[in-house]
Amino acid sequence: HGLLGFKGAEKPSNKDVHLLCHVFLHNPWSSSFEKNLRLRNFILTPHQSIEVLHILKTQSFSICLDFFIWSIQQRGFSQSSEACEIMKKSLEENLDDIQSLLKGMESSQRYIPLVVFMLLMEIYAEKGMVEEAMKTFNSINKYKCRPDEDAYDLVFKILVEKGKMDVAQNLFERMQRDPWCRPRKVTYCLLLYGLGKNGQLGEARKVILEAMRRSKHEVVTREAYCHLVVGLCDSEQMCQAEEVVIEMHELGLEPDAHVYTSLVYGHANAGNIEESYRYYMGAIQDKLLTPSQEMFELLISGFCKQKGNVKLAYKIFREMVNSGIRLDPTLCNTLTRSMLEQREWQVLDEFWNGI
Repeated sequence: HGLLGFKGAEKPSNKDVHLLCHVFLHNPWSSSFEKNLRLRNFILTPHQSIEVLHILKTQSFSICLDFFIWSIQQRGFSQSSEACEIMKKSLEENLDDIQSLLKGMESSQRYIPLVVFMLLMEIYAEKGMVEEAMKTFNSINKYKCRPDEDAYDLVFKILVEKGKMDVAQNLFERMQRDPWCRPRKVTYCLLLYGLGKNGQLGEARKVILEAMRRSKHEVVTREAYCHLVVGLCDSEQMCQAEEVVIEMHELGLEPDAHVYTSLVYGHANAGNIEESYRYYMGAIQDKLLTPSQEMFELLISGFCKQKGNVKLAYKIFREMVNSGIRLDPTLCNTLTRSMLEQREWQVLDEFWNGI
């Protein structure tokens, strides 16, 4: 009671941060302890909170987590991104112990803020642990908390990346029934990309209609269609992608640059190199895409692999050079090898004289 900085709402000094850490480390965390801390009304700055986290994480993971939870609940205090990164790293280092620790908090009916679950789900997402991420999301309500739109969208992203579209669709229906949340533009775009990648064009069309009906123009139809096309292209379902692009034009919607890029790569990966070239050159002509070394190399390599198309590969090479893109030695070797294999001596002579 006689320590400076520990009276009422007085702000602790930096040296008192170490004393505060001592208090945290040597007092069992409980509801009465939290109540006393609240009554003391400590006012910690974000910098001081980071200092405490740095000290506690080397001493005790559970107390570090307790302090993080307590600091978030303080009036007018906003947890910094640096503090969240410290806590995330600490969670990752103690991933094997976190579930048992959370169960203990659940039995004591502790409140755990949503940011802790978000950090934990981010770790599971980075490690590809989909089931664990889903279990964490489903357990949020047990800790006097509830998921928000960001939490839903994070889980949607995890499920879509892993192709778990049946689970994602069930979660989408759950979100629609949630009185506290509603699907946003990013939610619809994630879902449509996943349905497109999974080839579920019929389901995707239903979602687009639902988005237009529910969102009151918050979801832009063009963006919804664009994400669907990108998903179809990523899974090389080019006939369906072309079908959706035609629908967009009929509705007066112009595909964006991301769509044209996906069409170029999708056709190239599916072996339709002529279609890929047509889309790319058309997009450049309409100024929807700018000349790209990566795309030119994709097209040139694709035509080099096809017998009898080395002349067209050389033509594209000249277009690349004329657009100001630098020469790549590996690409020159690829062209030379193809010209030699196909005995295109005249083209080879013109190619090397041009270099």
